[in-house]
Amino acid sequence: MSRPTPEDFSDERSMLLAFLDFQRKLARHRLTGLTEGQAKTRLVPSLTTPAGIISHLAAVERFWFLRVLDGQDWRPPWTKDDPNAEWRVRSTPLPAIMADYRAAIAEANEAIDRHQLEDHARARRDVDQQVTMRWILVHMIAETAQHNGHLDILREQLDADAVVSA
Repeated sequence: MSRPTPEDFSDERSMLLAFLDFQRKLARHRLTGLTEGQAKTRLVPSLTTPAGIISHLAAVERFWFLRVLDGQDWRPPWTKDDPNAEWRVRSTPLPAIMADYRAAIAEANEAIDRHQLEDHARARRDVDQQVTMRWILVHMIAETAQHNGHLDILREQLDADAVVSA
């Protein structure tokens, strides 16, 4: 799989969606070729793993687009007692994690299709400010790009370990 690149766009909405889709594809691309064990290896003190990042991205896609923007009654995996639940993926097979991220993207895209950039979020109780779909799109581009940076570093470490171990 070659590295994804943003597609052409002609207006603001198309551009924002193209860059979000680019970041989503890049996140999935970063896990290409990893074994189950590599994808769940912790290389930093936190719960961060490549598979955990994908699980987290699936959850935030649903949180922002389904719950906040679309007002659906979607319940996040994190709770007051376990604010990092979506990062705990040891017992979930990697193909299931990847499939869930693809499903979350499809669900988010359905919600996006129902809204205009200027539409305000319906679930105001979940955010401290009144946000629009435009704000959510920019936020999710930044969120996904930030985690792609993490994935770059983790992948570099995992690939270096594979070379050293060989």
